Amino acid sequence: MVQTLRRSDRENLSCGCWKRIRTATIVSETRWKDSHGLSRHPLYQLWKRIIRRCYDPKAHNYRWYGGANPPVRVWEGWRHDAGAFIAYVERELGSRPSPRHSIDRYPPDADYAPGKIRWNDPAGQARNRRPRS
Repeated sequence: MVQTLRRSDRENLSCGCWKRIRTATIVSETRWKDSHGLSRHPLYQLWKRIIRRCYDPKAHNYRWYGGANPPVRVWEGWRHDAGAFIAYVERELGSRPSPRHSIDRYPPDADYAPGKIRWNDPAGQARNRRPRS
């Protein structure tokens, strides 16, 4: 192996560590390209919960959202783009007023869409409910 590294007529002038470095570079570049960088943003987690309860029948609260009649949906511009949702909330609604506040739909039978969401505290959300059947 040492002779291989010393001989300049060899095609490969490496001990093999270049392969590990190159693999690590490719993996990190791929992750960077595939990642949106929002996974630690608090609004990203909120967006994921909204999407889950509206579209995943396995979600514990799906029956009140995606399984309701009519079902609650997410505006197409936000459904597959967390960045657009986060940008809208930060621009139009501002930061969360307190840790108790969360996103609320109004009127209660509306979808998650621009102009149909707001920050609301638990008491306000309790008042903003669909009629029980």
